[in-house]
Amino acid sequence: MASILSWLRERGPDWRPRRKIEDEVKAELRFHLEEATDEGVRNGLTLEAARAAALARFGDVEAIAARCVEVREHGAAQMIKYVVTGGVVLLAVSTLLIVRAQRAADAARDAAMRAQADLLQALAAERDATQRAREALERASAAATGDDPALWLARFRVEPDNWRLGWAVAQELVAALEPDQALSVMREVFPLLEVESRKQVLKPFVFHGGHPRAIDVLDLAWRDPDFGVRERARGYLREYAFTAFADRDPRYDAWLEASRSRALSDTFTAGLRELVARLKTLKLPELRAELSTLEPINFQAARKAGVDVASTLKAAGFEELLFQLELNNLHSDFDLRPFRAWLVEAPAPESGEGDAK
Repeated sequence: MASILSWLRERGPDWRPRRKIEDEVKAELRFHLEEATDEGVRNGLTLEAARAAALARFGDVEAIAARCVEVREHGAAQMIKYVVTGGVVLLAVSTLLIVRAQRAADAARDAAMRAQADLLQALAAERDATQRAREALERASAAATGDDPALWLARFRVEPDNWRLGWAVAQELVAALEPDQALSVMREVFPLLEVESRKQVLKPFVFHGGHPRAIDVLDLAWRDPDFGVRERARGYLREYAFTAFADRDPRYDAWLEASRSRALSDTFTAGLRELVARLKTLKLPELRAELSTLEPINFQAARKAGVDVASTLKAAGFEELLFQLELNNLHSDFDLRPFRAWLVEAPAPESGEGDAK
């Protein structure tokens, strides 16, 4: 009789408050998860990796806890119901936890062995690749002291898919060569670079006010077969043309031809005047749309070329245009502050780090 009562106590409904049952079940599950995690650590995993492996192999802990609580609340009859209906097969709680814990421990041990092997292989590959790149870069650096395009191309190709390397080599090229020499090299090597490098080599020519031959280098990217490269060029060209050209925009060739026939400072001055004249012809919705495309302009290139941007814009009538726009903008959320800032003269740009990729 005593054995029957004991069985009923263990298998029958647990009449304690549900919260106490939940706390007990969660404590048991935490214990077995910690055991599996410790096993993974002993097999060489970091604590975070071991716990992740244990959780991945243990299963849906919340679902397991909920079912265990349900079985304890309703007793053996409910557990038999799950088995008979085939909806969810649950073994006795202790057996279930032991089996899962063992599986988690085995999985953690296997994961640790695989992770260790993968790590050793990755470290070896990284070490070899780094050494090869260093040796190739040293050889190319020793040779690339002049304006020979083949030697500069060899430097870019040390790691052709490494966009940071492409940027760095282009920076060295800009620093080492005279403007016309740098342009000559770029015309030779640019079409032979990978797409990401073709985007990145533009940066040293346009950042911090730009390079004297920036427009010519951007023209290489403007005519590139890759849309992403052309898109990058279009963004940078706003600083020179003060126009948001569309892809393959027919206006571009006319602007380029005019730019090449005059000094860079004259290009900027004429461009600012033409910008205001163009804006004055637009109706309010088109004017707002056009200004929105131009908001990223910072006029660094024009200021570096010695152009007084604020004075040139005021002389062309931009201040009056803004005033009229403000009058028509009283009940609108269109922010005019970035464009008012155009009328405040800023210092010429200083050299420094450029933007990220």
